[in-house]
Amino acid sequence: MTFKFLASAGAFIAAILTLLYGLAPNSVYAIFSIDSGGPTGDFISRRAAVLFLGYAVLMWGLRNAPPSAERRAVCLAAVVMTGGLALLGIGEVLRGFAGPYTWVPIVLELLLMSGFARLLIRRT
Repeated sequence: MTFKFLASAGAFIAAILTLLYGLAPNSVYAIFSIDSGGPTGDFISRRAAVLFLGYAVLMWGLRNAPPSAERRAVCLAAVVMTGGLALLGIGEVLRGFAGPYTWVPIVLELLLMSGFARLLIRRT
């Protein structure tokens, strides 16, 4: 996979998550099979939406970037973020907190992580 493809896919997924977390946090609670956090959970969800928006803008803006140290740093950050989210999700499913649909985002996170990790290994 190319950096352009991975960055574009990451931007697209993050944009969708921005909308879900920002406008429909109850859909996120349903995907993860967790209780609504009420106003507090919705507040945290809207804050997470802004983080996903920043990731989407970053990835979309850099999708055509040539190989460079800065692009490698972005790849490393993507590996850390997606890998961390996947590990967190796996842990929450295994301890019984999150439901089985949590595996869907986990798989997407692992795919993105492995793609960005391959780019780092190939030094592109």
